[in-house]
Amino acid sequence: MIDFDWTVLIPLLSGLMGALVGGGIGYFAQIRTLEADLAVRRKSLAQALAAEIEAFQRIVNRRDMPARCQAAADAARAGNENAVREWLSEQDGRMEILSIYHANLGNIGLLGPVCVELVTFVGLVQAILSTIRGAHEGIYDKLDGGQVADLFESELELWRLSEKLATKVIADLRAIT
Repeated sequence: MIDFDWTVLIPLLSGLMGALVGGGIGYFAQIRTLEADLAVRRKSLAQALAAEIEAFQRIVNRRDMPARCQAAADAARAGNENAVREWLSEQDGRMEILSIYHANLGNIGLLGPVCVELVTFVGLVQAILSTIRGAHEGIYDKLDGGQVADLFESELELWRLSEKLATKVIADLRAIT
């Protein structure tokens, strides 16, 4: 019979145990590092988008676009066929908006539940600008003054809704830590 010395297993088992513990610690350290990186990216994106939406809102307010939209609707209702083109410039419809948002579409989901309202806000703004572009491209030329006024009054409701939503989205984005 072979005489086996069990004491040789002690270094083997302690080495195996050290490898398992070290591997586990390395794995969890890697996860913590990735979570920290994700949290920084998430907060950075949220703050950048909040700033971008705030800047957009300032432009809208400075150009007084909702009031100009109402003025265009009032003029169209009064029979001015060129009301939309007079009150809302082609530049308003061609405004490039939210470049940070568009550049980070693949990361918007990192923001969690706020991304639903963020995407809704962007959709509202794009719809409004699309209507302004359409007016300058002649899409609504066959409508009478009352129909144009109704169209732009409904766009004015979208402006108001987008303004309220922007305030909420900015606050929610700023709250992301």
